[in-house]
Amino acid sequence: ILFLAVNVLATASLRTARLDLTENALFTLSPGTVEVLEAIDEPVTLRLFISNQLTQGNPLFARYAARVSELLETYEKLSNGKLNVEVYHPEPYSTEEDIAVASGLRGLPYAEGESVYFGIFGSNSTDDEDKIGFMSPEREDFLEYDLTRLIYNLANPKKKVVGLLSSMPIYGTPQNQYRPWVVYTQMEQFFKVQTLFQ
Repeated sequence: ILFLAVNVLATASLRTARLDLTENALFTLSPGTVEVLEAIDEPVTLRLFISNQLTQGNPLFARYAARVSELLETYEKLSNGKLNVEVYHPEPYSTEEDIAVASGLRGLPYAEGESVYFGIFGSNSTDDEDKIGFMSPEREDFLEYDLTRLIYNLANPKKKVVGLLSSMPIYGTPQNQYRPWVVYTQMEQFFKVQTLFQ
């Protein structure tokens, strides 16, 4: 009876507590993420859309959806009430599906004319918006980065200006079909980049 009582108590009160024993501390939030969450001034709302058809029929997506939900719950607690997370389970031809489509989330074809959704739409108090159109398990290693970037962009809608002076072909070359370098695209996610010419 004592063992059963301890398990019930632990399940109820320690649901979000974790001990990270992985080699690279994959499940421990970075100090930068904690700093971003504690620095939120204005309320930020994240709407998580997860189709039940996707998680019920696919153990990979079910596990990943559980991890995303738990991580967002942790984010919400660390934000001192400034981050509000809402979870929707859009069914085909429902109001929740209409909201997901209007938010610009990308649906995956599932059955005849039906789509499933697994994405996040975020907004702040000044009507700025950002989203993760579809949360792929292939980007699980970057989950914390993607979520923190989304929240940071909504909490800091006015991007700082960065001047870029380079003689390197960072905007791309004919050989790579004029695709910019990764460092440039990463900078654009957080800053307004202005090119300075020599």
